[in-house]
Amino acid sequence: MPANVRIISPFLTIPGSISLIGGALYSWSLTRRNYNLFIAIGALLVASGGGLSRFGMEWALYILELLGVAVMYIGFIKSHS
Repeated sequence: MPANVRIISPFLTIPGSISLIGGALYSWSLTRRNYNLFIAIGALLVASGGGLSRFGMEWALYILELLGVAVMYIGFIKSHS
């Protein structure tokens, strides 16, 4: 990616990750339904993959994105059952 895009990306991804993870944890604290934890953990995996890729571990981005999206999907499916 161009350097100017990588400079701007934390200003968008960090608040987005905080609101997604925080919202899922807040919802879990109100309802104690486990699917909210799946969503929070999945979002944390995706965010950590992005963070690790900034430190030269690009391979971690794809693996953690795959795992994170799968965990969030499981949480989504559990919420509708």
